[in-house]
Amino acid sequence: MPLAKNRPLPPTYVRWADGLFKKRGTDVKPFRDATALVTDGPYRITRHPMYLGMLLIVLGAALVAGSTTPFVVLVGVWWLLTVHFVIPEETAMRRQFGAQYEQYARQVRRWLGRHSG
Repeated sequence: MPLAKNRPLPPTYVRWADGLFKKRGTDVKPFRDATALVTDGPYRITRHPMYLGMLLIVLGAALVAGSTTPFVVLVGVWWLLTVHFVIPEETAMRRQFGAQYEQYARQVRRWLGRHSG
């Protein structure tokens, strides 16, 4: 996997996460029931690596543009993803996987990093 300073490049990061879904035989499309809770690979450091990858792509475009205006788009995309995709998906995962998802959510942050302790 291509690395930039020991981090996967955003499009590769999205493909890696997508590949784990396919490997487990669960649907990658939002709002469809999952058949497996994927917690390895990039899911060890973020509960939403595909959405994070998308945000990193928008951030990269904002940095390349050299203007502050694209950062407004970044915040808007983050809000849209959180409200319309992340929160409903997490609600469905809690309903579907119960204690298993709750334990995972206590260990891995929504966007980036592991919880200490």
